[in-house]
Amino acid sequence: MDSLLSLARQDHPDVAERLNLETFLKLRHVALIPRTKSMPMVDLALARQGLKRDIAVQVPHFQSMPVIVQTTDLLCTLPKRMVVLYADHFGLQPYQPPVRTPEFPVYLIWHQSADNDIAHRWLREAIVNLCGRL
Repeated sequence: MDSLLSLARQDHPDVAERLNLETFLKLRHVALIPRTKSMPMVDLALARQGLKRDIAVQVPHFQSMPVIVQTTDLLCTLPKRMVVLYADHFGLQPYQPPVRTPEFPVYLIWHQSADNDIAHRWLREAIVNLCGRL
């Protein structure tokens, strides 16, 4: 299971020790380009309260989000396991988002043709072990 955390640059002028709802809504965000009609969990949680975050930039994958946050006043919200890796590497500060979101499962998916491939099996096990340590 995983949960969400938000990231801001360490010297962000508008974020203190905690990220409160007022600041979260006031600041602009980097978000994934939606691939389906479903809404990200953080946006669903905000919508339940009649609120909406200001998405300034949409990107195609998670990896570009911390690069943008590192040099701007934008925020991003990502799975905790990614935040743990990105925070140190990019010098970013993690924050608990000011809205409650449920924990969610993480899946590893592959094509059935790789089921019995020894190298692929090794890689899957390595990924599962790494994720278990994060």
